[in-house]
Amino acid sequence: MNRIFTLLVFLLSISMVQAQVQSRQLDGIHMSEQRSMPRNYSPSNQHARVALEDVYNPAFFDTCASTVVLFDLANFEPPGWGFVSGTNSFADQEKAQALEFTTTEDYTVVGVFAFFAEPSVVMDGEVVAKVYDMDDLGAPSTMLGESMPVSVSEIAFSDTTILETLFLFDEEMEIRPSGESFFASIDFSGLYDSQDTVAIWQTAIDCGDGSDSWDKFSDGSWNPVNDMTVGWAINFDFLIGAVVEFDEATSADAFIADGGLKLHPAFPNPARERVQLNYDLDQASEVEIKVVSLSGQVIYSRDLGTVAAGKQQQIIETSSLTPGTYVYRISTSHGNLSSVFVKE
Repeated sequence: MNRIFTLLVFLLSISMVQAQVQSRQLDGIHMSEQRSMPRNYSPSNQHARVALEDVYNPAFFDTCASTVVLFDLANFEPPGWGFVSGTNSFADQEKAQALEFTTTEDYTVVGVFAFFAEPSVVMDGEVVAKVYDMDDLGAPSTMLGESMPVSVSEIAFSDTTILETLFLFDEEMEIRPSGESFFASIDFSGLYDSQDTVAIWQTAIDCGDGSDSWDKFSDGSWNPVNDMTVGWAINFDFLIGAVVEFDEATSADAFIADGGLKLHPAFPNPARERVQLNYDLDQASEVEIKVVSLSGQVIYSRDLGTVAAGKQQQIIETSSLTPGTYVYRISTSHGNLSSVFVKE
């Protein structure tokens, strides 16, 4: 099977332009690494209150996605470099994943996250995330917003598991897809100048629908990875997701849930001197709490170790924080949830 930059023919009046032909051989794609997916994620179940919900790639919770992989191009003839899911010798510009959010029609995208393998840092360039509407053919169309940049050296990775890197959008930016389906992408086009290398974890071949995963070529065109003519001609998902926000109820009894974790509204919100984060655990669990500014700076991080089942609170001093909106994330062995509070 081939990924071929075929003769790109554009009929402009009577003109015809022919592009250079390159081939991408499936038998030249080498699985350089694989890793087990930590199963501390489960689909969110919404109840009454809305805060932030993570939207994962479609195959994320499938059994076949329990192992994630990387494919490098080292065995190409002529030899290539880089990765199917990242910077490579074809100069791919972006990797985009189709996502679907069906809880409500009225929502905004406030962040994008991706799971990266260990990057290679040379000049420490920057990567951004973008959100696109989906057109009637299921392809990325209008760009709705671009995140604040993340330096390659700031990308989260682990030698033993997978970690997410969060890309946040400016607080003044309102990203509202026109329907329940949209694309989240990672744009690393600037890294060819800085000579840094990145790769996004992906599901194994035939785990996911390749028509949901798209490459942006160096000529600016978008192409699905399962396209038999110009794509990789294989099916998989990129591990790219989004954080969406929708209307919030004020009842202290309201909550959102993910697996064995329930997250109640923070109090007080807005906060001045301190804020109390409120959550429930169905069973004892490892718990980690992080607070991130909208510029991406981690301003609070604490590993609480094993926390007993039941209602829990965590007090965070906010008196020294700059007024604005902050994202907090509670990660447990059985679920992960995010929400926001405002510092007055």
